Amino acid sequence: VERATTRVERATTRVAPTNLLGFTTLALAGASTVRGPMRKWQCIVCGWIYDEAEGFDEDGIPPGTPWEDIPEDFICPECGVGKEDFEMIEIG
Repeated sequence: VERATTRVERATTRVAPTNLLGFTTLALAGASTVRGPMRKWQCIVCGWIYDEAEGFDEDGIPPGTPWEDIPEDFICPECGVGKEDFEMIEIG
């Protein structure tokens, strides 16, 4: 005999969405998955800026890709330092 599922069961068995790079993004049932404004990240060594809204075509990173989804082995295209040498910058 098949039983009816509850609202909680339906909410917790949804397929998790993926972002542009194919990473799974998880959200709690009922939680908002809407992100805030796109951010910018600056290399503290040379000043090069990664803009989430623009992405970085030269490395195959599409526009709208959040910093968290950039691969850990990403290196600055200007000076070659790693992702750990970038800081989020305030906009205007």
